[in-house]
Amino acid sequence: MKEFLKKLGLDDDIAKKIQEESRRRESRAEEKIARLTSEIENMKAEGEKVRLEHIKEINAINKNNAVENALARAGARTLRAVKALIDTDKITIDEDGSVKGLSEQIEALRKNEDTKYLFDTNKGFRGVVVGSGEDENISVEDMNYTQLCAYFEGK
Repeated sequence: MKEFLKKLGLDDDIAKKIQEESRRRESRAEEKIARLTSEIENMKAEGEKVRLEHIKEINAINKNNAVENALARAGARTLRAVKALIDTDKITIDEDGSVKGLSEQIEALRKNEDTKYLFDTNKGFRGVVVGSGEDENISVEDMNYTQLCAYFEGK
């Protein structure tokens, strides 16, 4: 570089000072590039960490929704109470969306004497079916609570 500056008509002192300044600036630029490269790598790592956290959150939401939907379909009377008895660590959701380990737990709760009351066993509503023209002509006004329960359960 010094020779190039001399060819331009600059004397040795000025060419030397320009060359030294050029080296200093080049050194600072290299330091800045190294610092920025390090920051970029840190940002990439942080971005990957955040992405993985969001995937965990999404999976937790999907698992929670799967549990609540399955409990609702199973006739759980109080979702919160039954959900507290479900071990979500034993539940997995495959990539195709199929849920494994949940139906077995729900069935075990439905069959257990201590927890079967948490599920609705009513197979449907009895009484007048609109549009059928059928009416049992039974007055529920004179029934006590036990008789009403038995009537609506179909016994």
